[in-house]
Amino acid sequence: MKNIIIEPTDFTPEVDFDFQNNVFSISGESYPEDADKFYHHLLSALEKHFKTQKKANITFHFKWLYFNSSTIKILHNLFSLLVMVSDNNKIEINWHYHIEDDMIKEMGEDLGHKFKSVNNISFILKYFT
Repeated sequence: MKNIIIEPTDFTPEVDFDFQNNVFSISGESYPEDADKFYHHLLSALEKHFKTQKKANITFHFKWLYFNSSTIKILHNLFSLLVMVSDNNKIEINWHYHIEDDMIKEMGEDLGHKFKSVNNISFILKYFT
């Protein structure tokens, strides 16, 4: 599958999906006018790719500056997909937040707590300055 690279805009994040190495990054701000439209093809590409993965190491990096409630809905859909994929693969989720951004840190803590009981998924909080 061809890699997906999307440059950031004022309303959408930078996306770097490296399918060959199973490293997927989303960073920046996410408050698109239509989050479903922006993220739909990304989630579809991930779902298609993950169907071909068995015993793979898959890494996600999220480095958020800001996101809205529509993006949170998309993240829940993505994380549901990762839970399904974790049966046959090892998933690492790195949640990066600015050291002074309590909202994104707390969202990461909440999401990370949900993954504690899921085998083959590690959720790591990391701060940046």
